[in-house]
Amino acid sequence: MTTLLPPVAGDRHAPPPAGLLILALLLLAAAFVLAWMRFQPNPPVADDRHYVAMAWNLAEHGVPSLAPPQDAVPAPTMFREPGYPLLLAGLMRLAPATLAAARCDALPAATSAPSASCLAALRLGHGLNVALILVAAACAALAVWRLCGAAPAALLALAMIAFNPKIMDYADFMISESLALALAAAAALLLLPAAGTGRAAWAAAIAAGIACGALAATKQAFLPLLVPAAIGVALAHAWQRGPAPRPAARRYAAGALRGVLLAAGWAAIVAPWLFWNLASFGSPLPSDRAREGEVLAYRIELLEMTAAEYGMAWLWWTSNFGDNWARDGFPEAHWRRFQDHRADGFTPASHDRWVADVAARQATGLSPSEAYDAVTRDYQSRLLQAWPRHLMISLPVLNRGLWVDSLALLTVPCLLVVLALAWRWGVGRFYLFALPGLTGLAVHTGLTNNIPRWNLPLAPVLVVATALAAWRLGGWLRRRRRRHRALPAEGTAA
Repeated sequence: MTTLLPPVAGDRHAPPPAGLLILALLLLAAAFVLAWMRFQPNPPVADDRHYVAMAWNLAEHGVPSLAPPQDAVPAPTMFREPGYPLLLAGLMRLAPATLAAARCDALPAATSAPSASCLAALRLGHGLNVALILVAAACAALAVWRLCGAAPAALLALAMIAFNPKIMDYADFMISESLALALAAAAALLLLPAAGTGRAAWAAAIAAGIACGALAATKQAFLPLLVPAAIGVALAHAWQRGPAPRPAARRYAAGALRGVLLAAGWAAIVAPWLFWNLASFGSPLPSDRAREGEVLAYRIELLEMTAAEYGMAWLWWTSNFGDNWARDGFPEAHWRRFQDHRADGFTPASHDRWVADVAARQATGLSPSEAYDAVTRDYQSRLLQAWPRHLMISLPVLNRGLWVDSLALLTVPCLLVVLALAWRWGVGRFYLFALPGLTGLAVHTGLTNNIPRWNLPLAPVLVVATALAAWRLGGWLRRRRRRHRALPAEGTAA
């Protein structure tokens, strides 16, 4: 009977040989140089401004705030999670020239170019993002090595992230995607030894919890990751066969201990953050209800999809070509509302809905925060009441979030194959590795518009699945070739 884990989890394969490590380092160095050469620093825009402003205020005043740079200590705000601003603030303290990045967006975009100090600041920020993406590539390669011990497959996983132009594009923005990718890959990798045996597994469980907590503090959608990660590690350890038989009660107790250690590591990061929110804003919620309500407004808008629009959602949100096929082959009425620049599009209409609903509540005498809370609770109630339709609409929304990287037409089918066959192939620990990426995908599928960049933490899962599929295919081809060579030559006696 195939078990979820090999006989001794985490010890199935020796450490990577020196030659493989050297080649991997050369590939990572080449990827860094290529990425460094391609970027053209631009002043922060949109979400970048939030993260840079929070980082500047943390570095200068020790306060997470979205207030623009100023001498006075600003009031704290928690509209954004603190993970990436803390990292940027650390860079600003280590390299004070990067403080200039917070003032780059004050330049008139059409008339001025960034100063030399701004350019230097932005380049350092981009370099940090590239390094984070390459950390994720290294984690994916190590995971493949632990799962199957095949050097070519490990290098394939590394290259599919390190040289992926769509993934590397995110390094050009001062947003949290690169850090979330690195933390998700690190958490996924650490879950593998956390289910093993010995004291090293206990340390890995704590480290995995810390990585999961840091990921939640970077992207609040990953707060629920604690539950599947702790349960997954506990069950994976309990179900494995060790070198000597152990009573079931002992196995499950040891697995539960690993889950508790993981939860302790998670709490060490998340608990101080939530308590700080509670002390500062009266609520442990990571961000205010305005942000949550505006996101849910989009899902309320999708409930009004027509049958034709529902069918179109599957095509329009598929990879990088579905929208073009929709325009070429279907009437405009079927895909018009999927365009964000249209006033009646799903995104602008959901924003208008949110603004109007909040204004209506404020007209009854509620304060802005009370109105935000009331409308958000109303949206939650409406989605729960319409749960069959909401669930049905979540299916094309799920499809939308899968197409993360430039190779999605290859990686997404490979993921589906490996999810179905990993247990049979003897690499059942892949399910542990997949937990962070799949948890983020599930949360975004159920509650948001699930744009692909929010699922960048799924990229390591996609590339590891593709590398495992290539490993199995390569093994099948080698066996087929050996059988062919073993056949008697044509014309000889049997």
